[in-house]
Amino acid sequence: ATDFDTIQVPGHIELAGYGQIQYINTLYPWEGKIYRRPPYTLNQDQLTPGLFSDAADNTVGSYLKTFDLDDAFKGQRIIIQFQGVEEALYVWLNGHFIGYAEDSFTPSEFDLTPYIQDQGNVLAVRVYKRSTAAFIEDQDMFRFSGIFRDVNILAEPASHITDLDIRPVPNANLKSGELNITTKVTGEPATLALTVKDHDGRVLTSQTQTGSGSVTFDTMLFDQLHLWSPQTPYLYQLTIEVYDADHQLLEVIPYQFGFRTVELRDDKVIYVNNKRLVINGVNRHEWNAHTGRVISMADMRADIQTMLANNINADRTCHYPDQLPWYQLCDEAGIYLMAENNLESHGSWQKMGAIEPSYNVPGDNPHWLAAVIDRARSNYEWFKNHPSIIFWSLGNESYAGEDIAAMQAFYKEHDDSRLVHYEGVV
Repeated sequence: ATDFDTIQVPGHIELAGYGQIQYINTLYPWEGKIYRRPPYTLNQDQLTPGLFSDAADNTVGSYLKTFDLDDAFKGQRIIIQFQGVEEALYVWLNGHFIGYAEDSFTPSEFDLTPYIQDQGNVLAVRVYKRSTAAFIEDQDMFRFSGIFRDVNILAEPASHITDLDIRPVPNANLKSGELNITTKVTGEPATLALTVKDHDGRVLTSQTQTGSGSVTFDTMLFDQLHLWSPQTPYLYQLTIEVYDADHQLLEVIPYQFGFRTVELRDDKVIYVNNKRLVINGVNRHEWNAHTGRVISMADMRADIQTMLANNINADRTCHYPDQLPWYQLCDEAGIYLMAENNLESHGSWQKMGAIEPSYNVPGDNPHWLAAVIDRARSNYEWFKNHPSIIFWSLGNESYAGEDIAAMQAFYKEHDDSRLVHYEGVV
């Protein structure tokens, strides 16, 4: 690999001097140059061959990285996590194929354990600028490619919490409430020691459960409730310690959560904590004028300060999930979130201003259903515990159809504590 250049990761390939930056609104990037149609839309039984891989405009970034395994990671399950890659990636480790992923704005994780070495690991990643995902990632914005968010190596102990579902529910009087928590434990059975503290660090409740698989804690009752709101973004501190059979501490899970209610009443007015919702909101893209969609914690904190200074109390994550810390920052700052998943297919139904959905995706197409449900599921599972989120959003400007209705049904089935938004059915 002597002929490889060096590139900053995270970073956009185009801003490193390779490939061509584009700004496009409704059209697909290849419109007028290459004839392409979304698979299974012209013929329900036919997949179009060579759709992207044979085309001259599908630039590919091949990344190589060598690394040694940290001593503390040895003997544990090793996961690699790509926080954001535009637009599709293949992963190899030490010559072994690991996996493939689409969805530019959602973390993708791969298990490296079977092929990891203590020293001299060679990670190879091939990033395609175009894939079938391009038809549902047609957002009105600059088009880039590459590994544009952090890449992390994670070590998981013999017993590991893979999921945490926090359900804080205020009672009707908004002065008391209950907390239900369910976890998923992979690996060996473990003892989970849970503690909840108030904002000032006082212990309010604690309990211990043992098991593997789905482990549910007993319902916890709270009186003298502090509600989360933009005026008082009150967060409780949850901590779960995971112990093995010999009472060795394996991992610690900290999480902040808040109590609040969201309801749409018969008068068609939205109420949060029994008060009429007033939104002074923005649609926010992740953006830095020098680095594109590669943004830092400092960029995020600066955006929060700009919003607070201008009495902005709400943000729609247009039109994709943002970096993971953004949702925590909005919890802390008291900013309402409309959490949008990564979906826009504008070019498939609007042609030079005219409404023409002959090959619209996802539409009613059964071949596209799993792909968009997966995006809804990812958005929900990553962010379901954030009090700042009062709306889920199905995506943006993707016309209508049964597949989008199924995304709505997914959110309603999993979460009765929030409202669901979609724009737009034309």
